[in-house]
Amino acid sequence: MQIENDEKHREWLRARVSAGEFASVEQAVAAAIQRMMLDDELADEDLTWAKPLIEEGIGHVDRGESHSHDEVFAHVKGVIASRR
Repeated sequence: MQIENDEKHREWLRARVSAGEFASVEQAVAAAIQRMMLDDELADEDLTWAKPLIEEGIGHVDRGESHSHDEVFAHVKGVIASRR
């Protein structure tokens, strides 16, 4: 199959290959198509199951039952240090 692209697309593809992100323009195009296919799959996925969990989390935050970024990372670092 032969596909025509405008110059802007060709430049973007060549730049990705030159940067070492892909071995060839064909590989870059294949990755772009794969990404579009994944986007389609995610758009079709029914995520209604997540709504109650999100609402529960928002409730925790509203009630002050949350932790700051610094607290969470300090805790994680402490757990990691204790397991070494």
